[in-house]
Amino acid sequence: MRPGTTDPATTPAAAPEDAEATEPVEVPSEGTTGRRRIGFGLTLFGATGVLLFGVALAYVAGPLGGEEGPFGLESQRRQLVAMLDASATAITDAQTAVGGANDSLGDTARAAGSAGTFMTGLGTSLRGAAASLRIDLFGSRPFATVADDFERVAGQAAAVATDLESAGQSVALAGEDLAVLADDLGELRTEIDAIRVSLMAPISTGRWQLIAGAVLAWFMIPAVVSLLIGLRWLRDPARPPVPPRARRTVRGPARRSHPPGG
Repeated sequence: MRPGTTDPATTPAAAPEDAEATEPVEVPSEGTTGRRRIGFGLTLFGATGVLLFGVALAYVAGPLGGEEGPFGLESQRRQLVAMLDASATAITDAQTAVGGANDSLGDTARAAGSAGTFMTGLGTSLRGAAASLRIDLFGSRPFATVADDFERVAGQAAAVATDLESAGQSVALAGEDLAVLADDLGELRTEIDAIRVSLMAPISTGRWQLIAGAVLAWFMIPAVVSLLIGLRWLRDPARPPVPPRARRTVRGPARRSHPPGG
């Protein structure tokens, strides 16, 4: 080998002229696929939340059932007021009837007491008449039979007087019970009137609409955030590109052979 020359066998072969660089190749990774799936789920969740928010907001901000009121509460309120009116009328009629019965029982008790007093006096008079008829005329009692009859009637009158007085007392007690019942009915009517007054005003929905709107807005926040994050992850899944790599095409051996002894 001459000085200044190199051995072709040990010299690395030059790169072929047809070596070319490839473009960056994007290879989807498992993390990117999972990110896309999560983004799709977040987008679906957010879109559903926004749709439900719109429907609920339209319902809350609307007239809430018109004359029926929210959830039919106004209609139920009117029905309840009408029922209370009918109940108050029925209680008033019952109170009037009980009061009339009480007055009638009072009159009956007084009449029974008067009749008992009369029968007691009648019995006393008959006993006196019977005693006066028991006279002796020449050793005989011509009116003894009549006196016995008077005595028997006097006993019956006394028994009737006792029954009338007992009935009068019972009627008087019943009248007192009816008077208590009439007072109870009056108190019940007063309570029903108070309840009716408290239900006369229509149901106010402004405050409840405000509260419902605030709650809906609060639940709207996670839906909007989920929608934005999901759309961002769908548009930009953050897949890192693979760096460029050189690709060679080998056409022949890279070194030359020399004759022996060269």
